[in-house]
Amino acid sequence: SGTTQAQRATISLNGAKYITFRKMRIQNTSSTYNANAVFLCNQADYNVFDSCYLAVPLVTSYYYYVNVIQLAQNEAGSYSTQGNASYNQFKNCTIYGGFSGVYFYGNNTNSTNNEFTKNVFTQQYYAGIYTYYMYYLKLANNSVTNFYSNNSSSYGIYIYNNYYSSVTGNTIQTGMY
Repeated sequence: SGTTQAQRATISLNGAKYITFRKMRIQNTSSTYNANAVFLCNQADYNVFDSCYLAVPLVTSYYYYVNVIQLAQNEAGSYSTQGNASYNQFKNCTIYGGFSGVYFYGNNTNSTNNEFTKNVFTQQYYAGIYTYYMYYLKLANNSVTNFYSNNSSSYGIYIYNNYYSSVTGNTIQTGMY
């Protein structure tokens, strides 16, 4: 866990390709606002996370830099800079804590065919899955429940300017009001 934006990920996939993580506990315990369990950037493509526990600390307000899984331009950049990563799979994982479970800020056609399948998202503050500018995103059979706070503005899945995406078979229960 890092103390600056540039060192915020437990695992940073910077251009990394064809790596499989299976049955691992990947956790970031940073006490600052900079925390990601997994960070992808610079064409980190064809990576697989299967049956992993991915976690960051619980947050109680708007901490955009605390996301369990994040895609952006680079670790030192803002949470809102467009990154590119394609054909990554997250399946059968428990995704715990953070502002969002997934925060993918893509770069349109350079961020395609990412999949989140049969995952359990729990204890997020704002959104289980939050995506911008993705192509062919697949969200299937995920459980997005048990939000950490009583945030009346929480989302199970938030999709903005995504194209040709598929959202099927998900169970969503946002925070209590």
